Amino acid sequence: MPSGGPGVFVDALARACEDSIRTSAPVERIVIEDGAVRGVITEDGFVDADAVICATTATKALDIMPGLPSSIRNALRRVAYSRCCRVFFGVDESPFPDQDWYAVAFPRETGALMTGMSNSAVLAPQTVPEGKALIDALVIGERADELFALSDREAGERVLEEIRKYLPTMSEKPLFTRVYRWNEAVCLAPGGMMTELYRMRRNDLDSIKGLFLAGEYMGIPSTNGALRSGIDTADDSVAFVSRSAS
Repeated sequence: MPSGGPGVFVDALARACEDSIRTSAPVERIVIEDGAVRGVITEDGFVDADAVICATTATKALDIMPGLPSSIRNALRRVAYSRCCRVFFGVDESPFPDQDWYAVAFPRETGALMTGMSNSAVLAPQTVPEGKALIDALVIGERADELFALSDREAGERVLEEIRKYLPTMSEKPLFTRVYRWNEAVCLAPGGMMTELYRMRRNDLDSIKGLFLAGEYMGIPSTNGALRSGIDTADDSVAFVSRSAS
């Protein structure tokens, strides 16, 4: 990870394309007419575009693209997501048996609240003061629903109590606690979804000229899958615009 985190890539892109970038301009609708993308609508009006990359969740893509043909809409409807709650604790030292341990996973049969937890200081030491630890506890699915019903303070206390069941050396009084919640965080890939999306990519997506979809759901749902999708979509869109200009 670069110094400063993934945001350095966004900053570099913003500097290189500052004359062409509009920030804080959420897209309300992607306009599709006569089998081609025409542009997008924001609160400031219509923005003409030869190509559009939709890098949202599948559910949001359906919301902002009412003009999609039924074959694509039906495929996107197969995508499902899980809620996620991540609770971060700043502590003086890692609760893991070895200070070099990065992460542990909790199998479902243990009944643990967390799916897993990690120490960010091991993977990205530049993000944590030397000698300290940043514990990241991941809670998903129905167990995350339990935390969504609580305040941030209550959710932090609940997760801390659970961590200490398995790792008693975890500090009872963290330096700080931060709680983050996402309604759609983890792509679940229910049965048949990947096959349906493969058919969509192969047979249907090219029917809308200039439209490109990017996201973890477009491949094997994972962080790497999302990155791969973004790279492939960027390459495909550049090739499309280059062909259109020639």
